[in-house]
Amino acid sequence: MITLAPDESALLDRAAAWPGCAWPSLTHETIQRIAEREGIDFATALLYDRLRSSEQHGPFIRKIDTMPDAIEHADRVTVVVVPGAFYREHPESGADGGFVLEQARRLGCKSALVPLTSFGTLGHNADLLCDWLRRQPAGPLILVSLSKAGAEVRLALAEPDAFRNVIAWINVSGLVRGTPMVNWLLRHPMRALLVRLMFWWNSYAWTGVKELTW
Repeated sequence: MITLAPDESALLDRAAAWPGCAWPSLTHETIQRIAEREGIDFATALLYDRLRSSEQHGPFIRKIDTMPDAIEHADRVTVVVVPGAFYREHPESGADGGFVLEQARRLGCKSALVPLTSFGTLGHNADLLCDWLRRQPAGPLILVSLSKAGAEVRLALAEPDAFRNVIAWINVSGLVRGTPMVNWLLRHPMRALLVRLMFWWNSYAWTGVKELTW
C-alpha cells in the first residue's frame, strides 16, 4: 500500500466530501470549471475519488490497491519503458521513464528503455517499437508508455505478433487520442511557425506534431 503525505490525504478527504458530481455527470466541462475555481490538484483528486467509488471502475482500482508490494518471480519480468517526446534532450522532464526504471529495479525486475527517436512520426516510432519487441528473447514484458509514446504503442498494436511476450501495457499520461494543445497551436499560425522553425533547426519531425491533433 502507498503511504500518502498529509497534504495529499487531506486533499483526497476534501474531494470525497465534495457534494454532488457523481461519476456519470463528471464531464470534461465540469472538471474544467472545477479546476478553474479550485485548482488542478483538487480537480484531479475529485476525478480519482469519483472513479474509485464508481461501480464501473471502483472494483478494479480497489483490486490494484490491495495488491502486494512484492512481485512473485519478479526477476523473470522485464519492465520496458517506451519513452515520451524529447526524452533524450530533456530527461529531467521524466520522459525517459527513469522513475519507472528505478522502481522496477527496486522490485527486483529487469528493466529496459526502447530507443525511439526523440520526436519522430507516430508510424516511424511504432515501427521501431515493433522491431525492438520482436528482437527480445522469450519472457514476460510489461510496457510502460509515457506521453506521446501512448499513441505510438496504440498504433503498434496493429501488429500483434510483435506483442507476443507483452503481458501488460501501462499508459502513463499517454496521448492515445492526441491532445487539444496541438489543435490550439495549429489555430495560431505565428506560434505554429515558431515551433515549426524550432523543429526544423533540431531535425525533429513536424508531421509528428500534426499527428497529435485531438
